[in-house]
Amino acid sequence: MLCPDNVILTRTCAAFPEQYDAFDSHWNLIGYLRIRHGLFTVEAPDVGGGIVYKATTSSGTGYFNDDERPAFLDKAKAALSDFYNSVHTI
Repeated sequence: MLCPDNVILTRTCAAFPEQYDAFDSHWNLIGYLRIRHGLFTVEAPDVGGGIVYKATTSSGTGYFNDDERPAFLDKAKAALSDFYNSVHTI
């Protein structure tokens, strides 16, 4: 079972767009996170996969404001955990 605390995020681009790869505790790629034009999306299992979370940010740009980043990344980890846990229980 995947829990949010076991999702590891690696920033692959700082801005325009700010993006991350997500890995499980065994370093298997499990997701792709990106913010572009103020829209934050989380795809699984990788870029081009299904969107498991999306939200509009206050920055309206290709990066998070520093005060909003932690909350959005926590929600992304939770969404990836929910996605993989529901897939594995079917």
